This record gives sequence, structure tokens and C-alpha cells, in this order.
Amino acid sequence: MYIQDIEVYIPENMQPIDELLQFNGFNDRVIKIFKKFHKLNQVPIVKHTQKLEETLTKSLEKISIKYDLKSVDLVIYTHSLIPQVPYDYNLLYKVLKSFNIEQIPAYGISHLNCASFFGALAYARDFFIKNSEAESILIITGDQANFIPEARFIDGATVMGDAATVTLITKNGDYNRMLSLNLYINTKQYTGYDSTPEELHESNKFYISDLSYSIEKVLNDAKCTLKDIKIIFPHNVNRTTWVNFCKANKFMLDKVLLDLVPKYGHLYCSDSQINLSYALQNNLLNKGDKYLLVGVGLGPIFGTALFEH
Repeated sequence: MYIQDIEVYIPENMQPIDELLQFNGFNDRVIKIFKKFHKLNQVPIVKHTQKLEETLTKSLEKISIKYDLKSVDLVIYTHSLIPQVPYDYNLLYKVLKSFNIEQIPAYGISHLNCASFFGALAYARDFFIKNSEAESILIITGDQANFIPEARFIDGATVMGDAATVTLITKNGDYNRMLSLNLYINTKQYTGYDSTPEELHESNKFYISDLSYSIEKVLNDAKCTLKDIKIIFPHNVNRTTWVNFCKANKFMLDKVLLDLVPKYGHLYCSDSQINLSYALQNNLLNKGDKYLLVGVGLGPIFGTALFEH
């Protein structure tokens, strides 16, 4: 299974986290932690009047120019926020109908929170195995919090912005082959977005060891080690996480792509794909390089995928 292409939509409007945090009642001490230590400076935000289907459509428009979407065998939409739209809104139908592909089987995944993209990769892998004639799958990710602003924050950890991506997955290809995949769920924080501060604190005590376990598992499955990894394309929750991970695992921090953390912050399910797209555009990978995509959802749920360029 291969990543054939990625297209990204990030709103032009950037809001400084100072404004967001102050407006939502956070004090100067919290703002200082977010900026100085977590290296979070701003997040992209859609216009208040922009509907979610518009956000998702913008990334699909880009990929529809290059590929015949009618040949796709399956569409998977992953998101973190529940609910996103009113009951019986038919969000995905509205998006696909814009491209005359509403007849393609389509499903949604959100129960893994910000690791839901990795659930989609697992579903895609199994779909190809069970459907021998299938050739391609679209994985759409996208969230925006313009009608539920409290969903922009995880206390003490991150600020989240709006974005969407579309990833074209193919059964065959020449680059970006998936070698292994792991989803690790630690149910200590099972209440997700509704976790109490005490539950979040308890979960955070094991966060780095759980993250390390998930990465070690996906590497072991492919008979690799961290020494084989050219770059980690991480979640953008904050820089602190990856500083601590690198210290714990004796991994070089400059091999974790953190360029976009201060620029965009955490973008729900879309971080690792946006980071990979950035790397491909800037020719950061050579043929044969091995890299990791990593995402973490509240739960905590750790998604890790190993690829070879």
C-alpha cells in the first residue's frame, strides 16, 4: 500500500494564540508556557461563515485536477470533533456530490480522536486485502472549531487550528510504501475531550513511555530500529513532547520535523500528512529513506505508521 499523493488546505487567516487564550480566560502564565516551551505561536482559523463542507472541498479541488476521482474505490473521512454538524446533515454526501462521486462507498472514522487517520490507514489496508480489484482509496481529514471554540484547547498541552487534507492511497506504487502500522490504545483517559484535569495529569505521566512503545512496536514489526529512520513526521501538539521523546530514546531532535509547530499549531487529524506534504515539496526525502508518521488522540490513542520513500 502506497501514499500516491497528498493535498492540503490551510486557511490564510492566522490568529495569534495570545488572542485566543486571553479571549478564553487563560492567564499570562499559561500563555508564556504555550509560547516559550511548547513553541506555539499561531493557528489557522477559517472565516466564521465558512461551512465545514467548504473546508473539505478545498483540499479535494486540488487533487481532482490531477486524478480522475471517479476511479476511486472507497472514501474514508476522518475527524476528531464530534459532533461537527447538525443531525442528518449528510456532510460527506454534500462534499462528494460536488465532484460527482457521491456514489462511491464512503465511511467516517472519529472514535480514535486525533489518531483517526491511522484508523483509516488500517481500514484501507484491510480493504485492499479483501477487495482484490480495488486500486485506490481517498482518505479525507478535516476539522474546524468555529462553532465550538472550546474544542481549540487541550489544557496545558496545545492550541488547535482548522485545516483539511486529502491523501490518495493506492495498492501499487513506486514511492511511499507502508511497511507497518500500529494503533496502541491506553484506556486510562477513556473520557477523551471530557477528561478531568486529574485524568489528564495521570495520563501525561505515561505519555512518553506509551508513545515510545507504539513507535517501538511499529519498528519491530518491520525489523527496524530508530537508527533506520530518516525523519519522524509528528503530530504538532507541541514541541515539548518531542524534546522529551528524543531525550528518552536518544534520538536526534533535528530528525523530528517541527518546522510547522509554531506556524500552524495542532491541526487535529491532519498534522502528520501536512508535515509529510511539506517534506515532499521541499525534497527532504530520498528514494529508500524510511520515515514515521505519528499521531496521538485523547484516550490516549497512539497511531504510528512506518513508510519507505
